[in-house]
Amino acid sequence: MRAPLVATIIAALALLPRAVRADDPPPAGEPALASASAASRAAELFAEAKRAIDEGRKEEARKLLAEAFGLQKSWDIAANLGSLEIELGAHADAAAHVSFALGAFPVSGSVEKRNKLAEWLEQAKAKIGTVRLGATVEGAELTVDGKGVGRAPLAEAVFVMPGAHVFGASHPQYEGGREERTLEAGSEMEIQLTLVPKQGPPPGGSGIDWAIAGTGFALGGAALITAVGLGAASAGKLGDVNDIASWLDETGTRCPRSSSDPTCTEIFGAAADRNTLAGAAVGLGVAAGAILAATGIYAVTAGSSKAPVASVAPYVSPFGIGFCGRF
Repeated sequence: MRAPLVATIIAALALLPRAVRADDPPPAGEPALASASAASRAAELFAEAKRAIDEGRKEEARKLLAEAFGLQKSWDIAANLGSLEIELGAHADAAAHVSFALGAFPVSGSVEKRNKLAEWLEQAKAKIGTVRLGATVEGAELTVDGKGVGRAPLAEAVFVMPGAHVFGASHPQYEGGREERTLEAGSEMEIQLTLVPKQGPPPGGSGIDWAIAGTGFALGGAALITAVGLGAASAGKLGDVNDIASWLDETGTRCPRSSSDPTCTEIFGAAADRNTLAGAAVGLGVAAGAILAATGIYAVTAGSSKAPVASVAPYVSPFGIGFCGRF
């Protein structure tokens, strides 16, 4: 059975906040020493916590020690806080604080105290799950049950109470990773969350170049209108040819190719004009359809939230109208 808490804190390790000295270098991995005012306030909070413990107000003492640790992240405050959390059954928080204390423990510190901290850590870990959490993308924000625990790569282990937990990783340029795992008391596991690059248009825009799309639709529309006009003109010429042909049939006039008769010359010219106009109408109609289709494909693929398999866009050069694509 554990010794009374006060004896554990005060007698076993004598873990009292030490005076901050300007020439006292922080242990490896420990943040810069708190300012003098913060250290002074931390000492006051520690004294208040001791009084709260003496009066049986352990939860209040825990809050006071946590506030003191927030002001001065020293190994001794972390050790006292972790010891109290073990007493209160908050083993996950206890493991985190005792682990910090071990990592920041002075090289010249007492072997007895170091061993006691290690004993406390093993005692807490026997009641919880220990996770080495990471992600495939450096700098990804790591979470446990929605609460941030740091960024990848995370050097420290994550301690959780037994049961099911959701581990997540997020990054602005990647699709988030998420895994749900169940941990038992005393278990340890490593979780590596996989993030994949996001697909779609760049931030702040649809990905469509409206200058290209507008030019394509304008060219396609103009070609279509012109094709319709040429088709109408071709139909008019065909009417002229039919009228002259009817007159020739009525009068019994024949028009061999070598004929120099003005009427024959007129019908030959009208037929040639009709064929030219019809051919131009068909060609422009096909071109108009191709331009509009290519522009539509470009608008859909460029504006899609997923990477297109292929994309096509129209372009105009001194040599005519063409298309460029990516496949």
